[in-house]
Amino acid sequence: VATLGVGTALAQTEYDLQIAGTKVNSNNCNNLSIIEGVTGTAKYDNTTRTLTLDNATIRTTAEGDNGVGIIHGIDNLKIQLIGKNTISAEGSVGMINGGICTLTGSGELIVNGSTTASKKENRLGILNRNTITVSGCTLEASGGESGLSSGYWKFDHCNVRVKGGGSSENKYVGSIDYMWDKEPGCAITTPMGAYWKEFQIKGSSYYTLFGADNMVITDWVTISKGASSIGEVKANVPQKKRGIYNLEGIRLSSEWKDLPAGIYIVDGEKRIKE
Repeated sequence: VATLGVGTALAQTEYDLQIAGTKVNSNNCNNLSIIEGVTGTAKYDNTTRTLTLDNATIRTTAEGDNGVGIIHGIDNLKIQLIGKNTISAEGSVGMINGGICTLTGSGELIVNGSTTASKKENRLGILNRNTITVSGCTLEASGGESGLSSGYWKFDHCNVRVKGGGSSENKYVGSIDYMWDKEPGCAITTPMGAYWKEFQIKGSSYYTLFGADNMVITDWVTISKGASSIGEVKANVPQKKRGIYNLEGIRLSSEWKDLPAGIYIVDGEKRIKE
């Protein structure tokens, strides 16, 4: 029996998906509610790359990566939403997307990022390091500083509510901020007079949602199914460099050759330097 146990452990396959600080693997993927902090029905099918949340709750209290509700680097990940689902990260980011991801289904996802994390960059609802499509479902995201931050976004016949408290140190941090390269092609339902403000950092363009008062929006922003101007977002990396980030989403000024060994996000792709 002991030999069989060792064999089973060796055969375990880990996926590039972490829920409430625990890696999803071939042993726990069919019932993720065995993970501490997860209740309801949650499961992952690696064959179809589908994470199903069915009236699930994910709650974490740790800081850093172990405190992120969902963090992944899977391309073409589909998060299927059934019923009401909630992610509450008391000490970190609610969700970090490192791949091409679609939120879909008839259900709802509420993502509450930290408002009190010791590192302000972790006070985010959803940090997007690649591409997220919100299709047909309902999404609500909030964080102490940012609601939705960075990456490419597509809003396709969905209902979205977002709020970020902003930052006294950065005038571009707010409810929806640091969109990559182009403004998302969606119509903002409220607040009235909202517009995308472009700014440059080291030659790269970013867009943050500003209000009619020409200040970053830090109140609730809504995008509704009935709104027009739903646009496409291309996942292709632009010709110009987007830069090198650490796993906490901080952009680094050093060249790749000068960085110490570790894991980095380079132009939207995860890379390991040995």
